[in-house]
Amino acid sequence: MPKCPICNNENEYDEKINERCSRCGWDLSFYFKRESFKDKVTSFLGGEGEVFLKSAETWAIWSWKELQKLNSELKNSKETQEKIQIKLEQQSELEKKVKELENRLDEVLNDAKEKQLLLLLEEKIEEKIAEKLSQVNVNTTVSEPRAAICYSDTEESIFIQKEASLVEIYNDNYNLLSNCATIVKVTDESVHEIVSGVPEKIVFKQGKGQYWVILWKDDKQYLVPNPNLVINEHSLRTLEFLFEFVNYPKKESRNIQLLEPAEVYQRDDEWELRVKGEINFK
Repeated sequence: MPKCPICNNENEYDEKINERCSRCGWDLSFYFKRESFKDKVTSFLGGEGEVFLKSAETWAIWSWKELQKLNSELKNSKETQEKIQIKLEQQSELEKKVKELENRLDEVLNDAKEKQLLLLLEEKIEEKIAEKLSQVNVNTTVSEPRAAICYSDTEESIFIQKEASLVEIYNDNYNLLSNCATIVKVTDESVHEIVSGVPEKIVFKQGKGQYWVILWKDDKQYLVPNPNLVINEHSLRTLEFLFEFVNYPKKESRNIQLLEPAEVYQRDDEWELRVKGEINFK
């Protein structure tokens, strides 16, 4: 099994036929038909056949090596191109993901800005409301439930509107106020604060209670004790935070006379004490 003189490939040859190297294609019939080949070369080149053959082999070996080198470079070039293509595809995917992240970030930032603006707007609105409510002569917007205003075209309401004050009607004929009064009670939170002796604010809500809220003709809302209020230790403790006392009682079950109603303002379905009133114990 001779080797190819050009590429060193081991070949199996059939001497009856002309055969080329299966690897590089070099004509190997020269070597197992050497005499016939030598005669042909000698007749053609004049006795320089061996030198010619060696030169041809040298050239073929060099050409084969160059061809292998080119093939290797071509292969590397293809691999490089494939790698470059893969890198470009990966870069394209990364760019898409970055773009998606940027869009999502923009959405999040916009949502955050909108929420921040809404919060700031709410704070400003609350500040404006608090500012308006702190002004004594500013009317407070009232929502349901609210006390009915105490005047219309009836004979009794004309008396209320033109001839008597809220204090006079309450002391002389409180039944005239019952139809336009909202019955309220002190909230549990305010009761706890009153018991502790340091209420920050006193709040009322509609329900079966011991006080009336009346929307008067000056568009202000006033708080007065329920005329049937029983004066005892517990009711006195709350009353002293709502009204200034004249002739402070030394005994229970004393009757009271209204000197000045307390003023409240309404926020949603609750009322908060604004100005204390004044009562006299008979």
